Amino acid sequence: VTSEQMLLQRLAELQVKLQYLDSMYRAKQEDLQQLSHHIDQILVPVDNSTAYSPLAPSVKSEVKQMLRNMSGMNAANGINPPYMLRLPSSYHFLPHLLDDPTSLRLNYLMSKGRTGVSIVLGIPTVHREKQNYLMDTLTSLVDGMTREESEDVVLVIFVGETELEFVLQIAKEVEMRDS
Repeated sequence: VTSEQMLLQRLAELQVKLQYLDSMYRAKQEDLQQLSHHIDQILVPVDNSTAYSPLAPSVKSEVKQMLRNMSGMNAANGINPPYMLRLPSSYHFLPHLLDDPTSLRLNYLMSKGRTGVSIVLGIPTVHREKQNYLMDTLTSLVDGMTREESEDVVLVIFVGETELEFVLQIAKEVEMRDS
């Protein structure tokens, strides 16, 4: 199995874990809603009076205050605002995964297959209208290394673009620079 196949397999495994974590998050969010509803039933005054429901007397005053605070009940006027605690899911931080589950797969990989180095430098780049600093950055890095350092380093260039033509152009420039 090649390292590319291993990476693809690992990415697929991570996507499955991500989907599982998101489903767990949604289940916990539903549990929180149900708990909030039960808390509201205990703490809401009966018939607009200051008396709480029959379950309320069994709850100590400190616990009542804590539950009010957790449920968002305003202690001053007894009104529960129409908001709910919403924690971000993994899709909040990685929204592109909702549209395209294969978005974590590499579209293009150029490699010399070097392994066993102690330093890996990652260099991200994107398409810029006016100036591209990638080649200047690579020249500066490589020219500043000793022979020993260059033999113990792998440079990983991440081209953050979906247009394959641009990615291939960058790969060709890097390959020509390397020659």
